[in-house]
Amino acid sequence: MAAPDATLSKDPVQRLYLLSLPAELRNQIWKHTLGGTVFEVYCWPSYDTRKIASRILNRQKNFLSLLRTFHQIYSEARLFPFNSNAFRIKSEDGIPAFLNKFEASEREAIAELHLVTLGAARMVEGLSYFPKTMPDLLALQRFPGLRRLCIEVRMKSGCRCCRLGHCNSWSPDIGLVEKNLREHVAKENPRVEVVFRRSLFASLSASQAL
Repeated sequence: MAAPDATLSKDPVQRLYLLSLPAELRNQIWKHTLGGTVFEVYCWPSYDTRKIASRILNRQKNFLSLLRTFHQIYSEARLFPFNSNAFRIKSEDGIPAFLNKFEASEREAIAELHLVTLGAARMVEGLSYFPKTMPDLLALQRFPGLRRLCIEVRMKSGCRCCRLGHCNSWSPDIGLVEKNLREHVAKENPRVEVVFRRSLFASLSASQAL
């Protein structure tokens, strides 16, 4: 996370009119400025470290510039990029790789995840020959701040399960799979809202699917 610029932070805070506004109004400004985006999380094997690397693809340039102005702004607003945006992940390997990039307080602030699945049963991408099921993958204790989980349910071919010959291993009764997954999430964290979004073709863009 971007730290405040040392030079700017030495200026008296009183000179910044923004900080004289009520805290509730300031929080609305932080949320409007730093939130409202579904970020695509891209993952790939990092052969140098033998780990999975990840990055956010559609982050705008200077997205975090606000946090580099004053220490007080950084302190107040640094978690808004996590609790006011959503993160869209396709790979089962991407969840731990993505989380490991952040400090504990930042991970705990993540409020919304979008996961791209085949039939709500498993993620559409991953390196394992035997993909994990969604209940095995969703260890929600890693997301104590999660409040919304959007499951994109792809119902056609084009996923890694097809390439590995596993498409016959998941239940065609997608409604039952969704019901079981919803119950699993409710048991682990009843405060999380679960939304299922079905798409017929794997080639749908993120804006169409979500």
